[in-house]
Amino acid sequence: MGLAIVLTYGLYLLAKFLHTVLSTPVKQLRGPNNPSWILGQEPAIIAAEDGILIQQWANQFGLTFKYPSFLSKWELCTMDPRAISHILTNNYVYPKPDVVRQFLSQVLGTEGLISAEGETHRRQRRILNPSFSPAQLREVTPIFFEKAAELRDIWQAHIADSPMPAGGKIMDVYQWLSRATLDIIGLAGFDYDFESLIHDKNELAVAFRELFRVQMAVRWLNLVRMWFPVLRPFLVRSHMEAHRHLFDFLQPEPDRHVKKISQETMRRVGMELIQRKKAEVAKGLVGEKPSSNTVVVGRDILSALIRANMASDVSYTHKLTDEEVLSQITTFILAGHETTSNSVTWSLLTLAQYPAIQDQLRKELLAVSEETLSMDALNALPYLDLCTRELLRLQGPVRETVRTALQDDTIPLQYPIVDKYGKTIDSVRIKAGDAIVIPIMVIDRSERFWGPSAQEFKPERFQDLPKEASAIPGVYSHIMTFLGGQRACIGYRFSVIEMKAFLFVLLRSFVFELSDENVKILKKTAIVTRPLVQGEEDKGAQLPLRIRAVTA
Repeated sequence: MGLAIVLTYGLYLLAKFLHTVLSTPVKQLRGPNNPSWILGQEPAIIAAEDGILIQQWANQFGLTFKYPSFLSKWELCTMDPRAISHILTNNYVYPKPDVVRQFLSQVLGTEGLISAEGETHRRQRRILNPSFSPAQLREVTPIFFEKAAELRDIWQAHIADSPMPAGGKIMDVYQWLSRATLDIIGLAGFDYDFESLIHDKNELAVAFRELFRVQMAVRWLNLVRMWFPVLRPFLVRSHMEAHRHLFDFLQPEPDRHVKKISQETMRRVGMELIQRKKAEVAKGLVGEKPSSNTVVVGRDILSALIRANMASDVSYTHKLTDEEVLSQITTFILAGHETTSNSVTWSLLTLAQYPAIQDQLRKELLAVSEETLSMDALNALPYLDLCTRELLRLQGPVRETVRTALQDDTIPLQYPIVDKYGKTIDSVRIKAGDAIVIPIMVIDRSERFWGPSAQEFKPERFQDLPKEASAIPGVYSHIMTFLGGQRACIGYRFSVIEMKAFLFVLLRSFVFELSDENVKILKKTAIVTRPLVQGEEDKGAQLPLRIRAVTA
């Protein structure tokens, strides 16, 4: 009887899924053919570099089109500025897919800012916003310069020890920048020194890295959920928690042990940091009435957050629990570490490919007499600002973002399209459950918005922004790198200033060149886009560049 009920329920869910696939209005749009009923166009999209396939489809079908995904479910893909603005503005109607949130929650422990949705996200965002204000970023800017200078000193020592110092040395800038940005997010985020530039044995860093590795190793659970919708009710978070022993059993014993130890370590160290910060803030408030206007103890973001949480004039509903604060610590590591390290990595590669621009930028930076600048002084360097905007447009770390409609809706279009029946339409209807893909990299490199030189590195383009590009609803400089709307990256200013500080310090001391004209750098996307050397993919992410000392 029990099996019959399960099978009946399964058939009902399958029928419901097929009804959704067959009845969605998205199928009325034009798009590429379906090469596989099971996989759709997903393998081709993943294999294509830099979103070139999405761009080809946009050229053929318009800025808004459909393509078949897993189990031939149609997905809506749009590069239309008005459509994107509608989706990002109504972010509570268009949340992240459950499979994405499930993965993030497994890593973060509970709901951090990037995995939370609905009212939880709204409340966390409101509470966290002051911790990422320009005033708070001025406090942590010196940390950016301190760690950039530490990395500079390490590279200078490596070059000096090489057989021919004048010729520089080939080094993997990706690995070094990853270590430096981890140190920065530790110190600027929660006053914790990973000391990654000195060694890679810090217990919190190791715990986070291993937990992330284990979770990536069981991505097949998410694929099962996408491929076989009838199983989704048994794989949602409530069931995963209730039957954790079953899903743990599906992992190898060593990975289960690593996952358990990693989670325990992250929780223990995180809670120790929170309690220490509470004690420091409380000590600073002895003899005075706590209020949200009191000077924050410490220059890190966690100090600001703890201080706000302890303010006497803030209501309980405007505070985070210790569990939520703990989730923000792991969120800082996930969102603020590899994104920036990848951005700076790709930036150095681009500057190595455009030596004349690198020289021009270095000339501006060397004209500054100080070695460490304030945030405002750093932002006042005009050519550095232009280069940073263009580098983030051309080499953003995230390829795309996906949203799921919670209800039926009509999405307006700025650029009308022709549907498969030959009718011109200026809006697209969708049903609840439909997936919408926003191809970030393709939008930021599209000739439709940025002109015929869209694939080139031209910082001057931001002196006279194309009219079409000015309609892109990005929170930073009309690019989609940090998204837009209420789900825009809360730390985008942090990332921009950190990137500028690295460029300022490193370019004043080094010349970056390609290690070998014949070496091809590939891109692999796993949350962020990492560099790989063709023929050495088994070595993982790396970016070898020749680094020479700047000579007078």
